[in-house]
Amino acid sequence: MSELEQIIAKFTKAVEANDGRGLTDLFTPDGTYVDYFFGPFTGPDAIAGMLAHFHEDARDYKWTFFDPIGDGKVGYARYMFSYVSTMKDSAGRAVVFEGMSCFKLKDGKISHY
Repeated sequence: MSELEQIIAKFTKAVEANDGRGLTDLFTPDGTYVDYFFGPFTGPDAIAGMLAHFHEDARDYKWTFFDPIGDGKVGYARYMFSYVSTMKDSAGRAVVFEGMSCFKLKDGKISHY
């Protein structure tokens, strides 16, 4: 398993389990996670808080990555992301979307996602 594949496996496990510490341990101290909906979050406290916020309105997260490729400095992988909403007007509805992730890496950690 490549370094990128190991990072992605830990990343996925942390997000699905709402493990803020596990997720932030994958990032450099000044690392940034840019979320399509909520914007950028820099540093461990902000990234962990973002993840906790994700889990306030949904459950049953599943994140599957496909075809990871990288050179140790940058990595890409396609993904399918899904969850079940717990928000009042959409409770119980599944949400699924596909995308492409870009992991910028520094010294074996994510500096920008």
